[in-house]
Amino acid sequence: MAISVQTPVFDEAMFANQIHAFSLLDFHADIEMQSVNYAANAYGPDTTISKHLSLLDGLALLLIKSPKSEVVATTMRLTSESFILYWARNDNQASQAEQQYMNLLRKYAEEQTPATEILPHVVDYTKRKIVSRCQKLAKHYELNQQNQKLDVQNIMNVDTRTLKYHQLEEQLKQRRIIKPDRRLVDYLDKFIRAIARVNAQAKTQNLAKIIGQAFELCTKVHKLESLVDREQNDKFRKLSDYLYAISHFQKEVSRLSSKGIREIRFEQVWSN
Repeated sequence: MAISVQTPVFDEAMFANQIHAFSLLDFHADIEMQSVNYAANAYGPDTTISKHLSLLDGLALLLIKSPKSEVVATTMRLTSESFILYWARNDNQASQAEQQYMNLLRKYAEEQTPATEILPHVVDYTKRKIVSRCQKLAKHYELNQQNQKLDVQNIMNVDTRTLKYHQLEEQLKQRRIIKPDRRLVDYLDKFIRAIARVNAQAKTQNLAKIIGQAFELCTKVHKLESLVDREQNDKFRKLSDYLYAISHFQKEVSRLSSKGIREIRFEQVWSN
C-alpha cells in the first residue's frame, strides 16, 4: 500500500500504537509529494531506496539505549535546501541530555569528524544495549566472566586449513590489527574472551575497542563471514553496526552538503 500526502503531518492517534509504521514513511519535496511504503516492495542491495533504509535503520540504532522493550523509528524529509530527520520512540521519553546527544551527532557529521572519535559518545549513550549484545555473543560460545575456557583453543572452530582463513589472517596483519607473529585463531579467541568479560561496569574505551575490532572483521575488506556461519557472523555484525552507522551518516551528510543542502536538523515526534 502506497501512502500519498500533501504535507508531512504527524497525527498523534496514528502513531499511538503503530510506531513501527513511522519508519515506512518518507516525505519528498516533489510536486506530487508522494511517499513510498518500502515494506511493500522489493529492492536490490545497491538501490537508492535500500541505501536510504540503511541510513534510517542506522540512525535508529544510535538512539536505542535499552536492550528490551525500546523501539525507535525514524524517517526523513529531504528538500532542495534541508535534510530533516524525524524520530520517535515508544516510551516518548526525551531529556536535555538526549537532545544534546542528537545535536552532537549532527554537529560532528557536518564537521566530518572521524567516526572513531564519535564512537565513544555513542557508546556512552547506548551502553546498556551494547553490553547486552556483547553478552548475547559470548553466550553463543558458552562464555562469561567466570567461564573463560582458558583451556580451549579455536573457540569459534574455524577451519584454519582454508585459503580464506589465510587470506583474512594476512589482511589483518597488513593492517597491523594482528601482530606478524600471531595467529588469527589466537586473535579471535582473545577477542571473544574480552567480549565475555563485558558487564554493566565496562569502560567506554573498552567497548569502543570491541566495536572497532568487530567492524574490522565484518567490513567489505575483511570478511569473517567467509569463515563462520550466518548466525555467528550476525552477532559480530550487530556490534560492528554502531561504527558502520556513524560512518554511513558521515558520508551521507558529506554528499548532501556537496549538493547544496544548507540545513540539517533532528526533530522528535511524539507517538502518543
